[in-house]
Amino acid sequence: MTAQISDKICYHDGEYSVVGWEGTAPFDPAAHALEPVMFSTGCWQGYTCAYEVVAQTAAGQAEPASRVDGAERTEVLRLAEVYIGLGGEQRAAAERGDGPKLFGVSPTYSESDGCFVYDGLAAAVPYSGCLTLGADFVWDQYVHMGFHPPWKYRTVLDLTFAAGRLTAAVDRSDEMARRRAAAGDGSLLSLFKPLEPRP
Repeated sequence: MTAQISDKICYHDGEYSVVGWEGTAPFDPAAHALEPVMFSTGCWQGYTCAYEVVAQTAAGQAEPASRVDGAERTEVLRLAEVYIGLGGEQRAAAERGDGPKLFGVSPTYSESDGCFVYDGLAAAVPYSGCLTLGADFVWDQYVHMGFHPPWKYRTVLDLTFAAGRLTAAVDRSDEMARRRAAAGDGSLLSLFKPLEPRP
C-alpha cells in the first residue's frame, strides 16, 4: 500500500497532520450522503479533511485561536475543507455544477489535486475525543505504506475535545523522541496505535 495522505489541522498558527484519534473520526462523509471513491493510490479511503481550531469569543464570533487573548475565549474545532473522490451519479452531478452540497457548499473539481473540493466550509464539528497531531516529520523513518504513527514526528500534541470544544492540549514530543531513541538503540518500539484507515 502506498503511504496515505493524512488529514490536516491548523492549530495556533501551525499546520499539523492528524496522526491518530480516539473513537470515530471527526467527519464521516456517509453521514452527509456522500459516497467517496479512491482518487489516488495515496488516498484509498477516497477523501481527506482539513480542520482548524479557532477561538470563539463570548459574542460567538470565531477567529484563529492565536489571535484572541483573555480568559473568555473558547477554542472549537471546525471543518475547513474536504477533498473527495466522487463516482457514479454524484460525480456526474458535480461535473454539471449540481453536485451534492456539504454544509451548503457545492464541490468544485481541482485539477492539481485530482479530486473534488469542498472549500471554505467553516463548519462546527461536535467531536468528542482526542486527536493526535504531528508536525516536522522525521524523513529517515519514512515507509511507503499506510499511515505514519505519531513517533515519526518531532512535534506531537494531543488535543482533547468535548462536543467540539477544546478541553485539553498535551505536548507529547519528548515521549516520541524517547521512542525514536529506543529504536535507534536497537530496542523494539512499544506498540502505539497508529491512525486507522476509515471504513
